[in-house]
Parts: sequence; structure tokens; C-alpha cells
Amino acid sequence: MFHYKTLGELISEAQENGVCLPASDHTELLAQPVTVGSKTIPNRIVIQPMEGCDADHTGAPTDW
Repeated sequence: MFHYKTLGELISEAQENGVCLPASDHTELLAQPVTVGSKTIPNRIVIQPMEGCDADHTGAPTDW
């Protein structure tokens, strides 16, 4: 379960687990459009089709 309240908490735990997690407080880039092939996407915030809100409270997959 995602329980981090700040970016610092997430980065700290990643470092404790030996994971390099580059991150920035400058999120304005996410609001800028990006062009992929001939399509322009209005911002850079996306969700993967298989990563939706279809898990139970433990994060396990459901029938959805």
C-alpha cells in the first residue's frame, strides 16, 4: 500500500532499499504537452491500462 506523505519519504525508503530513484520537486514539466509520433498528448500524466484502480486494499488483483 502506498503510504508516503512526501516525496522525501519515498526517496528515503528507496535509498534504504538500495534503489536509485531520481526525482524532482519541479512538477511543472508534467503539465506540458508531449508529441509521440503524429499525436500530441496534452500533458505527461498517464496511467497504464493494467495499472488502474482494480486491486483490493492489499494491492492484490481482483476480478476486475
